[in-house]
Amino acid sequence: MRAGDGKQFEREIRRFWAMLGSYSQSLDAVGVQLCGPQRAGDRVGCFRGFYVLQECKEVRAEEIAYKRVTSTQTRHLQAVAQSGGIGLVLVKQILGNQSRAWAIPIESWLRLQTGKSTLSLQDGRRPTAGVYELHKARIRDMSGRIEGTPNDLVWDLRPALEAEWLRRMVDQARQHADLLTRHDFFTPIVLARLPELRAELERTRRELRAAQQAYAAEAEEALSQRARADHLQADLAHIPCKETP
Repeated sequence: MRAGDGKQFEREIRRFWAMLGSYSQSLDAVGVQLCGPQRAGDRVGCFRGFYVLQECKEVRAEEIAYKRVTSTQTRHLQAVAQSGGIGLVLVKQILGNQSRAWAIPIESWLRLQTGKSTLSLQDGRRPTAGVYELHKARIRDMSGRIEGTPNDLVWDLRPALEAEWLRRMVDQARQHADLLTRHDFFTPIVLARLPELRAELERTRRELRAAQQAYAAEAEEALSQRARADHLQADLAHIPCKETP
């Protein structure tokens, strides 16, 4: 069952780009008015220098039919991805008063639909590889300033965009060996992974502290047992032995 053409969801995604402070444009306002299946997608954007084409869909069901993304839209999304950009199918599920959303790269969308007609959105049945669940959050713009009021939450595409951007940067490095010696190429990759690396470092520190505490407890227990053994041995040494007649 369809929940509309995704226009409301597209407007919500537009707010994300506006708060991010990055270039974004609806394909309704690019000069050529194409509707329905003729359109390449709903919105284009630019993230860290990468072109992003997005197609928004809404459903009021536990699954979405793959045919909701038309052959024309699929062709454009795939062409963007093959040209080095990012093509995303954005799906919003509305069940009662609750809503959830996911970003699915076109490569995953095509891979998952092999031999199937629908994509399950149910927990436990929904694929996890290549499917990014979106959450609402306040957005920091590209300069790091938090935009909006405390209650102004939007669907946050950044985790999905960061992951896809990083994957493409790594792919470029693999295809062009000369990039491996360029610090200006890897600096943004390292910066993008800083939060992840910091979290991993903190996790390692916690594990190290726990291991040190466990080792100290074991050492203290060993010393205590040694002390008890020495004390027992000393006591035994003071007990006179009866001679056997």
